[in-house]
Amino acid sequence: MSPKLQHCLLALLLSLGIGQVHAELPTTESIWPRLVAGMRLGGEDRPEVKRFIAHYRANPGYFTAMLARAEPFLWYILNAAETRRLPTELALLPTVESSWNAQAVSVSSAYGLWQFIPKTGDAYGLKDALNYDARRDPVASTTAALHLLSELHREYGDWPLALAAYNTGGVRLKQAIKNGRTRNFWRLPLPPVTQDYVPRLLAIAALVRSPGRYGVTLPPIAESGVAELISLDSAVPLHVALAAAGVDQEVLRVFNPALRTADSPTQSPTLLLPPADAIAVRAELALLQQAMTPLSAALHIAAPAPAFNDNASSDSILIAAQKIRDLPAQMHWDLRIGSAQETASMRMKPDHYQVRRGDTLFDIGKRHGMSVAQLKRMNPDAGSTSLRAGQILKVNECSRRDCG
Repeated sequence: MSPKLQHCLLALLLSLGIGQVHAELPTTESIWPRLVAGMRLGGEDRPEVKRFIAHYRANPGYFTAMLARAEPFLWYILNAAETRRLPTELALLPTVESSWNAQAVSVSSAYGLWQFIPKTGDAYGLKDALNYDARRDPVASTTAALHLLSELHREYGDWPLALAAYNTGGVRLKQAIKNGRTRNFWRLPLPPVTQDYVPRLLAIAALVRSPGRYGVTLPPIAESGVAELISLDSAVPLHVALAAAGVDQEVLRVFNPALRTADSPTQSPTLLLPPADAIAVRAELALLQQAMTPLSAALHIAAPAPAFNDNASSDSILIAAQKIRDLPAQMHWDLRIGSAQETASMRMKPDHYQVRRGDTLFDIGKRHGMSVAQLKRMNPDAGSTSLRAGQILKVNECSRRDCG
């Protein structure tokens, strides 16, 4: 099985929440020893921590499946924590915050792996943009979270207190310190959620540190080679490059939860993709960049600043348009904007769809521009049985617009 197909399969399984993943990864080095090497918080002998260790030991399958969902992002978060010389237990904090569900939303409208509420997200640069939700961006939100945690540690000089402030807020923590007349986290009068927050993280760290001792299994997550980070130029149409590169929509969704749709322009600053997809997308982006350079030059030469004002002559506009049409074809798709967007939209439509948990025929049909009756006609089994996660349905029987 190719590395790209392995990653696609793994991403699909994780997105569907299907138990423990046993797929072989293309690299043999596990991330866990490296993560353990940077741990320095301890605390596993405290009774509060032992209580959560016992909880996870009683549910080993759940524990393994939860950590398996970290596979697309853990390598990046660990790198970021190491770069800042932070305790590597912090790389496990999304386990507590979101159970590694990048689409998680709390009752207080906290979003993403790190569960930023709108106010805190805005304060740390996590703002919405065109087809992009920064709080769901694993890269941007990790940068913001580790920056915030570092600030809190400088303020309180203690990691349990810094973590408590991250969870409950500085104002509430300061009030608890004042009321409790202590800076010892374990003795502070804090809300139950915050009282459990720190020992839960320390329990997870203890299990990762000594899985054999506690009888749990760590999922096979590679130290490197899981994905690559691509820096994006907002002027280059990423959605066209994705379509031309043939990136699987499900892989794109799992690795890039901040993108709202795959077939529209975006202001996302980065993209995460498995290595094989990253190579293809970088090549397509380079072609697009090359094609756009003479296009911009032609516009500049043929239509200087005054040319498109209210007094512009029709001749000057026609000359500019002709220069654009005469540009060499440097891409393997049509340079005309409308045609390129149409091609992207058509290529992004899969012939088959894998059912996700909670899907209905109505939802799937709406997503693919089909009626329930059409879906049932193309998938006779779907009409007689209830949908199940992982089931493959045929959609978009005809990819051509004139196909009747």
